[in-house]
Amino acid sequence: MNRLSVMEVHHHTFAYGHTHALAEYLRERASSFIFIQHPFAHKRFHSSTVELYISGKLVRRVVAPSMRAPETILFVKDLFLTIIFALRMKRRVQLFIGTDALNALSGLFLRMLRFTRFLILFVIDYTPRRFPNKTVNLLYHALNLVVARRCDLLWVVSERIKQTHLQVYGTRCPILVVQGGTNKPQAISDTRTAHNRLVFLGNLDESKGLQLAIQALPRIKERIPEVKLIVIGDGPYYSSLVKLVRELRIEHSVEFVGHMPDHQKVMQILAQCDVGLAPYIPDVKNISMYGFPLKTVEYLAAGLPVIMTNVSEMAHKLSAMNAGILIDYKVEDMVNAVIHLLTDKSRLQSYKENAIRLGREYSWDRIFNQVLTKTIKILIHRKKVDASKA
Repeated sequence: MNRLSVMEVHHHTFAYGHTHALAEYLRERASSFIFIQHPFAHKRFHSSTVELYISGKLVRRVVAPSMRAPETILFVKDLFLTIIFALRMKRRVQLFIGTDALNALSGLFLRMLRFTRFLILFVIDYTPRRFPNKTVNLLYHALNLVVARRCDLLWVVSERIKQTHLQVYGTRCPILVVQGGTNKPQAISDTRTAHNRLVFLGNLDESKGLQLAIQALPRIKERIPEVKLIVIGDGPYYSSLVKLVRELRIEHSVEFVGHMPDHQKVMQILAQCDVGLAPYIPDVKNISMYGFPLKTVEYLAAGLPVIMTNVSEMAHKLSAMNAGILIDYKVEDMVNAVIHLLTDKSRLQSYKENAIRLGREYSWDRIFNQVLTKTIKILIHRKKVDASKA
């Protein structure tokens, strides 16, 4: 790893995820690491940035001027900006990792320019209907098909996405599944103490289902008056959620912490809570149906059992290990699950202990060590095959 040069490009949101963890891993281990971040259209982030790390030290950082325009135009801007950023760094890399097809497309152009040797498409989500506009959605899938068939390797975060790429896009290159993980937390929830605190961590999008927990809170308070809901994150659905809290007159029971860039502080807050919430809306168009629910392993790492709808691949493992409770997307189910955990200290303690045990299986270092070891072996073999054909 210490002789590997890598470039990673992603679009970032309000939630800490695979791409952020990968960047932290690479900048400490790669000989040189170029990290490009583009913003999604939202009020908090407006500028694209590029950072160059040499042996773990930041040696150069460039911030592009912010731009406000329709989302489609911004995506095209990001495509060309990635190429410009890369060429300005004047440093070739062995691996280009593009998160989503658009970023990987810029990698295709850079591979043609011999800026990079190998291209990895990193797929962290999927949905049959990414855009409401049928034409734009068709172009989105066409782009995925083109890139998936021309990259050297595909990383995906779930088995569902792997099967989708095989069936929908006819991907021919090797595919590696990169599960979600977490860093070792500095604090873990006390298994013997009940704080009567629920927590939601993640991007505030309607599909994440936080509104279900808010709707359930007045009924939960009838049994547990001191219960409190902590919300960590930001996103496009924030205003609607705040409005719902006001309509239900539970302002004193819900705390919106907002986006927290310091992930260790996030984990410290989780350790002061009792139960993590992941009530995704069960809809085939929901991105969470295909991706890896990263918030769940972060809850587990902090010692929190998880109340979760049966949406992702992770759901049944939580239930089988008694580290969480699966519910239907219904207010009554949410109410019953919370009361079931918070009104019995011995039961809550047992669930917390199971959560800690399961959470130990997910470590970013272990996950990235494994996937990069496999990646290097595959690409070395590919290089030998190419050389034999020359």
